[in-house]
Amino acid sequence: MTESTSESVNLHEKGDALRKVQKTGMASLTVTLPKWWVELVGVHHGDTLRFHDLGNGRLELCVESAAAHPSLPLMKGLAVDVRDAAPNLVPRLVVAAYLSGQDQVTISGHLTPLDRDEINQAVSKLLGASIVEDTQDQVVIQTFVDPARYGIPRLLDRLVRLLLEQVEECHRGALGAGPPDRSQLVALEDEMDKIYRLTVRQLMLACGHDDVAREIGAAHHHSHMAFRMIAKLLEDLGDHLFDLGQNLYPIEGGRWNVPNAVAQEVALRLERFGTLLRRTVTAFESDSAEEANLVLNDVHSDVPVLMALARDLPRRVTSQPDSLAVGRVFAYLLAITQMLTVMNEVTINQAVDLGESSHHDGRFSTYSLDRLPEG
Repeated sequence: MTESTSESVNLHEKGDALRKVQKTGMASLTVTLPKWWVELVGVHHGDTLRFHDLGNGRLELCVESAAAHPSLPLMKGLAVDVRDAAPNLVPRLVVAAYLSGQDQVTISGHLTPLDRDEINQAVSKLLGASIVEDTQDQVVIQTFVDPARYGIPRLLDRLVRLLLEQVEECHRGALGAGPPDRSQLVALEDEMDKIYRLTVRQLMLACGHDDVAREIGAAHHHSHMAFRMIAKLLEDLGDHLFDLGQNLYPIEGGRWNVPNAVAQEVALRLERFGTLLRRTVTAFESDSAEEANLVLNDVHSDVPVLMALARDLPRRVTSQPDSLAVGRVFAYLLAITQMLTVMNEVTINQAVDLGESSHHDGRFSTYSLDRLPEG
């Protein structure tokens, strides 16, 4: 039903609308549709409307034809004038435009060679972005990314796989099988940066477009913040593992000069971190508060052990440079292990928030704890 009044409503000042539910016939309930919305989307008598349950008592309403053929977000662009721009601002604006979902960035003004180098470096770290025009006074960057192709779970899975490759590369160096391949560590970190930024871009687009959100596996609006936090934590873990790997390089030629027991302990702790990371991700993907809690317990048990190792093991290394390197390695191991705490806390929060294991009566919810098998 549409409003029968002839009120004039500014479509740009629509805001919220309150309507009373009315009874029609013996059991049917009806509610009127705001006139501004009817005019905006072009609803006519006899049209079919689709209702989509968004959870938590919220419904999405759209015309059936639009639901069957969802449209992608309209192309957006950003124009940047580099005159009087502060150092490093232009490349940061390029990255910010990409993250916020801009499809095209036009940079104009007097572009110095340094400006062009910074722009090229920024674009090289953005998946699907290319410079399509480069003249004396203007650079145009275009992003060719179909949002529907990159689901959030798939992107997060890729970040985890890259992390585990970093762990394996560092594990190889710790055991003396040769120093970590620096070019491989650099490539892994660069790839992680690209995937992380694409993940943020996807989530930003999903915030304003419910059809995109459903397409990429982020239909629940409350999960956007959790996805963003997890993606950032995974990217930060990659940075820490890269720095850890730098300390496994030979300092004075050959392998790093540490006792075998120290090298074995580093390798063992890297393996332990890989295991905790896999369990953390599994808990997040399954919204399992129980598994996240078990991982948290293990992390809290490992932290004092790592602190003791960071204090004691460097003393067993006679070479001062290598001793300092061992201390830094354990400092990074401690940091990345503690970062898993936040990820598992996010999982527990989300498990309760999404109510996957809850029963609601409209006012209260009961979280049902599933018994885990012993061991």
